[in-house]
Amino acid sequence: MYIRYLLIFLGLMVLMDTRDAAGASFEELVEQSQFVFKGTVTKLNAATLPQIRATASTIVVKVDEVVHAPPATMEDYRGKEVTVLLERPGTVRTGEQFVFFTRSWMLGSSIAVREVGRTEPESDVSITRRRVAEAHATVADNKLQNRLTDAELVVAGRVSAVRPAPENIRRGSVSEHDPDWWEAVIQIESVLKGQINEPSLVVLFPSSRDVMWESAPKFREGEEGTWLLRRERMRGLPPTHEYFTALNPRDFHSKDQIDRIKRLVR
Repeated sequence: MYIRYLLIFLGLMVLMDTRDAAGASFEELVEQSQFVFKGTVTKLNAATLPQIRATASTIVVKVDEVVHAPPATMEDYRGKEVTVLLERPGTVRTGEQFVFFTRSWMLGSSIAVREVGRTEPESDVSITRRRVAEAHATVADNKLQNRLTDAELVVAGRVSAVRPAPENIRRGSVSEHDPDWWEAVIQIESVLKGQINEPSLVVLFPSSRDVMWESAPKFREGEEGTWLLRRERMRGLPPTHEYFTALNPRDFHSKDQIDRIKRLVR
């Protein structure tokens, strides 16, 4: 009986090790990484930048194919060697080829990246590119879905006017990171979520380019799209007075995204 339980326990341990070795899902790897490339390990305990001390965690990899990269960064590194800081030292051998999921680390005469994870290469790199593109789309849809779930009102329409917010709002919000509130008047064309009986509404937005507000959408007259709105209680106004806001980059989408938003709302 003891031996049987021991074997069961050992079997569970093997299963847990297998799950740990598998690591994150493909979508999670894509979400966490900036640079994805197919590469061949050329050197162990080595680095391509003099400021990096070579250890068991650093390897040199030749970039065979760039799968995904921000514009004007690693897309020019095909055929070149880069430094990879391994997530787990001692898990690769010279000559092995992988698809590396990485984030930026150092940039100089060469480039160094931190490994998020890796997978075995597909027979055709175009398959990997398609999977990465699909994963990016899935991740983006999931994040948008969360914003839609939290939104009180989702409307499609057009900005008919933009103007400074009332003085008591602007005066009440003065701080080190002054948002410089403005109002956008939205003429509503359709309501995708929630209820509103008026043909238009006012959205408060920060016109400031301060670091705290630089990613918040800024609106201009004539702009068309879809707004994911929440109510905010503003300093300087009675507790009963609230404004609609769209402060997250995912809270406004151009007109051509309306079918996608309708699909996710449903």
